[in-house]
Amino acid sequence: MKERINWARGVGGRVGQLLKELEKRLEEFDPPTFPPPSEKNDKVRATYGLPPQMPQVSNPVSTETSKGSDTTQ
Repeated sequence: MKERINWARGVGGRVGQLLKELEKRLEEFDPPTFPPPSEKNDKVRATYGLPPQMPQVSNPVSTETSKGSDTTQ
């Protein structure tokens, strides 16, 4: 990527100017950091006076019964 930018910069003109500006913006770019979904949901629930959401637990019984329920084979 860098060598392509350097090559285009050498070509000059408007393309070179745009690439310089793009490279500068990429260096300044700081992506936003978001809290994990569970923290975000708890904050929203607290805002509306709701209790924190309990973690989802899969039901192991349902997976066992689905494996053993197919008796036609």
